[in-house]
Amino acid sequence: MRDAPITLVIGLMGLSGALSVALERRSLRVDPPLEVLPSDFVALVAGSHKPLAADLFYIQGLQFIGRTNPSEGPRALKEREIDYLLNTFRIVSALDPKFLSPCFMGGIAITYDAMSSRKAIQFLEEAWRLNPEEWRIPLWIAFNYFHHLHQARDSLRYFQLAAERSTAPAFIRELLPMVYYDAGDPETGVAYLEGLQASLGPSRNQWVERKLSWLRAIALLERAVRQFTERFSRMPDRLEELISKGFLQDIPQDPFGKGFLLDPDTGRIRSKF
Repeated sequence: MRDAPITLVIGLMGLSGALSVALERRSLRVDPPLEVLPSDFVALVAGSHKPLAADLFYIQGLQFIGRTNPSEGPRALKEREIDYLLNTFRIVSALDPKFLSPCFMGGIAITYDAMSSRKAIQFLEEAWRLNPEEWRIPLWIAFNYFHHLHQARDSLRYFQLAAERSTAPAFIRELLPMVYYDAGDPETGVAYLEGLQASLGPSRNQWVERKLSWLRAIALLERAVRQFTERFSRMPDRLEELISKGFLQDIPQDPFGKGFLLDPDTGRIRSKF
């Protein structure tokens, strides 16, 4: 009798899978039902076999992804199919919160636009509440905000949360100042990196010093551009105009690229490569 719960879970999954396959083989113009069992019910039925049940539902999700058009990738998925996959991966996370593969698949692998990204963020936030010390989940949320939604400030907030996890590797904390730059706040990035520098060993200090030099130059130039714009109600045509108008004595050296460029649309400073 101890195996009865997991047998029931396997049976329910098998029935759902068989129905989908039957519909596909008959080439019916009817989409298979894309409903999943409530995660609380599955957890109750699985009993002490939750890790095994989690693996089975994860495999079911992967098999569903495998039936999409490989040339289109995740873009072949309709919104209701993304909902189905995320609900399937929600069950996996509820059964085994430490299992991160479904978080990556649902939070990164099947996202391709604003719609799928917003759904993925909601899914990842739910998974993170079940596994709050994990650093990768907030990092994947940050990726969605930055890459698909173009919300640098929200991306920065979750990147900060990832860096604060005790399990986060050192390179995450070293990358955080660059995220401050992307969010339009290089001065805070400088302050953070200066504080971090004291805790790093000699082998990392040379690289961090170059990064600090770059961020300080960016912060200096962007501050001068803002002052120029406030005074003349326009941005400078070239960085050299900051010198001729008395805002800077010279243009700082770029330790990474071939000099600095002013983006005329945003007022941001970037390296020339």
